[in-house]
Amino acid sequence: MAAHPRLARAGGGAVVLVVAGAAFLSVGRGAQARHPPTAPPPPAVPLVSTPSPLTTAEGPAWVRLLANPAVVLSSYARSVPGIGVCPVVPVSEEPTARIIAVLGARLRGLTVSTVGQSVDQNAGLCSVQVRGTDAAGATVVASVGAPQVHAVHTAVPERTGREQVGRVQLQYAEVTTAAGWSVVVGVVGPGRTQPRSDILARLAADPRLAW
Repeated sequence: MAAHPRLARAGGGAVVLVVAGAAFLSVGRGAQARHPPTAPPPPAVPLVSTPSPLTTAEGPAWVRLLANPAVVLSSYARSVPGIGVCPVVPVSEEPTARIIAVLGARLRGLTVSTVGQSVDQNAGLCSVQVRGTDAAGATVVASVGAPQVHAVHTAVPERTGREQVGRVQLQYAEVTTAAGWSVVVGVVGPGRTQPRSDILARLAADPRLAW
């Protein structure tokens, strides 16, 4: 059976494809075949949002990636100091819970199924991803990427868009603020039951999503 790929977004906007390949044992003439030892399963590959400004193509592509149930969202601690430094969150704050609350206040019947986040080498929180379903059964995703401390940031105006394939519609809103926060909010499902684009736009621009 072919191995299933897993996707992760790394620093610099790259998406890394990780495939767990099958093991093969070479057997010479007259030798007896032996089964390779059972290896432990590979760890879940997390999704890491990059705080760099978004391009037009990244919004829908990122929503498709996050909405894919085969993609694992999990916590991830990066160990590469050259990527940058992310904001340190005070102990009293809970950014992920606040993001979920903000989404739930505008998206009717939101039920969150999984979340992921990444922290840097100094325990600064770099990104949060959320996936769930709304009352109509559409998949709702959100990704918030923190700015790099002391970096120069360029604001990207708020954008919304939609793509239709058969009865399935992908709708998204994205923004990069002057302070460097990158936010994407999207919905994938039947078009007639989705929230209005202005609701997604207000969500993407909501300052409470930052930490």
